[in-house]
Amino acid sequence: MTAWISWTVTAWAFSKVPSGRSPPAPPVPVQAISHKASRALHRWSNELKDFQDGAIRLEKSAGEKLDERAKAEAKVDGKGSKELGEASSAVDGVIQKVRDLEERYNFSPHR
Repeated sequence: MTAWISWTVTAWAFSKVPSGRSPPAPPVPVQAISHKASRALHRWSNELKDFQDGAIRLEKSAGEKLDERAKAEAKVDGKGSKELGEASSAVDGVIQKVRDLEERYNFSPHR
């Protein structure tokens, strides 16, 4: 009986399509949509959690490296030193990791 009703409703919908237009897509069961949506939300949730964890780690690392660079700059009083070079290089490394994280999750503002 349900199949007959479904066929009847579908046939009626097709008969109401104006000429020159394509007919509407056949109805998709709500359960299939719900399952697909649930899987997509679960996958997105995991990706968001991974992104947030990575961002938090990078934020902590950036804070430490910037502090180290500030201390090295204060020690040399505007002159170059090995310690300042290493600290600046470490900051550049964190910046590169941030760019990698953006690229991995396609959040780059340059898109």
